[in-house]
Amino acid sequence: KPDGLEGIYGANYREFLLLDQAYAKYYSDDEDQAESMLDKALKINPNLYPAYILKAQIQAQERQIDKSITTYSQVIVMQPKQPYAYEQRGLLYKEKKQEQLALADLNQASKLYAEEGRAYEQSRVQAAIDYGSLTN
Repeated sequence: KPDGLEGIYGANYREFLLLDQAYAKYYSDDEDQAESMLDKALKINPNLYPAYILKAQIQAQERQIDKSITTYSQVIVMQPKQPYAYEQRGLLYKEKKQEQLALADLNQASKLYAEEGRAYEQSRVQAAIDYGSLTN
């Protein structure tokens, strides 16, 4: 029977430990170290979608909008029912004035949030649609 972190997270505990450390570095404004830890976690498990979400957030914060869109797209391929990825990618498309792509993603995010019963998040997305005049 595994002890410690391996007992909690299973055999892949190292990737979760790296992800946790990456979030800690991100929230202490050390994006470079966060990205380094994310890259290590993704080498262990290339399907660790929360690592891609944080990576996309860092890219967007660093104004690497196209890279961030690509990274959120990777998340959507891995987790097509992940509303946050659609929401964030939609907001980035909106920023780039690609209204149709923005509207499609934000509508999908709203739908997925509704399916999960997450009314607050759904209303936040709806406000982004309405505020930006993205409705058809």
